[in-house]
Amino acid sequence: MQEGKRKGGGEPGGGGPGCRRRGPPEPGSPPRAKRPGKGRGPGRPRGRVYPPEERRRLLEVYAKSGMTIEAFCATVGLAPTTLSTWKARYAAKGPRGLEPLRLGRPKGSGAGSRLPAAVKAAVEETKRRFPIFGLRRIGDWLARFRGIAVSPGSVKKVLEEVRPPVPVTVPPRKKPRRHKVVRRFERARPGALWQTDITSFVLARHHVRVYLVAFLDDHSRYVVSWALGTTAKKDWVAGCLLDGIQKYGKPAEVLSDQGPQYYSWRGRSAFQKLLAKEGIRHVVARSHHPQTLGKVERLWKSVGEEL
Repeated sequence: MQEGKRKGGGEPGGGGPGCRRRGPPEPGSPPRAKRPGKGRGPGRPRGRVYPPEERRRLLEVYAKSGMTIEAFCATVGLAPTTLSTWKARYAAKGPRGLEPLRLGRPKGSGAGSRLPAAVKAAVEETKRRFPIFGLRRIGDWLARFRGIAVSPGSVKKVLEEVRPPVPVTVPPRKKPRRHKVVRRFERARPGALWQTDITSFVLARHHVRVYLVAFLDDHSRYVVSWALGTTAKKDWVAGCLLDGIQKYGKPAEVLSDQGPQYYSWRGRSAFQKLLAKEGIRHVVARSHHPQTLGKVERLWKSVGEEL
């Protein structure tokens, strides 16, 4: 029993009178006050910032008081180390020593690149070898081919110190191309214009190239006729046109490119003669301009994606 009292102090919470362990608060008791924190925790009040005039005034009052530094600091609520620091700085630099210290190096103190001489030489050599390189590209090139890690800011400082300065060669800028205004057209009614074109693709399983011709109504984008063949002959195209005329009637115009199935440089082709016989006007797109037959070209794109 006595052994238990020595270990636990005879209290339910355990621990003797000098132990800091506390049990849960009793019901109805007021909440315990928090102890002020230590260090940089939220419980410790932040130190006051004294302006230079007040620092000088405290030093004058301390010099006239005749008190010890510990007693004076306890009276005014100041740390003795802080007062000692002020006193030493004031004795060394005068009133300027009581001003807040600025972080970093002062301006005009000769602050430049602190890189080794070999790295500076490598940066300068790279810039002279590749005048069009920028700050980041110089650092990337040195890291890749020389194994030297240098930041763009350090490269800038090195180049600013080089005398004479490295000439910077700026490549001439290309003049931006002016995009031509896209000209769009569409007939006002069905049957006013049919577009026609030929494409080809290879059947992978049979290793055979087949040709596809189509006649598309310009107003509705409806394919009025189409045909497949292993050869792209003039009679094959003419038969496809007649098939569309038999189903939907004659169009007023037919638009095609300058392919040999549609157009002839000398005289008139069989397709042109057929159009003239049927009373249909032939409209020919200019060479190397597939945009004129854009509706049919878009159809070929859809067919190619599905195949």
